Amino acid sequence: MIKKLLNYIFSKGAATNPAPYTQKQQAKPVAAPPAVYPAATPTLAPGVAPVGANSVTPQPNLVNAIKDLELISWEPGKLIFHGCTDQSPHVNIATKQLTGDFKWASEDPLYACDYAYRDPGNPYFFVCRLVSSNATCLLGSQKKLIGLTNWTNRAPWLFPKEFGVHSMLALNLAQPAVFFDHKRDSGNYGEILVSQPAQMLEVVDMIALPKVKDEAKKLIAERYTEN
Repeated sequence: MIKKLLNYIFSKGAATNPAPYTQKQQAKPVAAPPAVYPAATPTLAPGVAPVGANSVTPQPNLVNAIKDLELISWEPGKLIFHGCTDQSPHVNIATKQLTGDFKWASEDPLYACDYAYRDPGNPYFFVCRLVSSNATCLLGSQKKLIGLTNWTNRAPWLFPKEFGVHSMLALNLAQPAVFFDHKRDSGNYGEILVSQPAQMLEVVDMIALPKVKDEAKKLIAERYTEN
């Protein structure tokens, strides 16, 4: 009887006091966060400001198309022209400077003169030349290149702002390429896109134009149609 009682007591004690857990518990491994690498950017030439600091996401199709554009030669010191008003954005009449991300210019002085009468304000005419004698000059069609982007109705405003940085990415340039469009039968170019004009353009002269466009075009024709 006593033996049965002892066996009962020991069996109850084993059930209520299980053997301690001695195996060390291993912590679950924590995955390291993915590495973040900065986007590759071209090395800028001295004095050239970053282009498109607030640029949109690069367009791969546009970058690839720029690689295939025709490289053209441009005579160093050759004049190009820009028409605007004293109320146009990124124009400093007091210091005779063209600033901003880009400026459209023209090899045709009369075509540029027309643009001085498209916006409100007093008309002005800038005579310029490219600062760099070895600037990369590319011939293409803005209309065709815009069609390769996903910018939709924003394209006419984004293309001139974004071309510079896309050209640097495409061709690994230290400064933006200059884009030439609308080649005329005469051989000159109707539209020339210059990125970072404060660094890329030298202003040779600035002319305050007459209020009447026909008078202005006569004045410009007398001075510059032979250039």
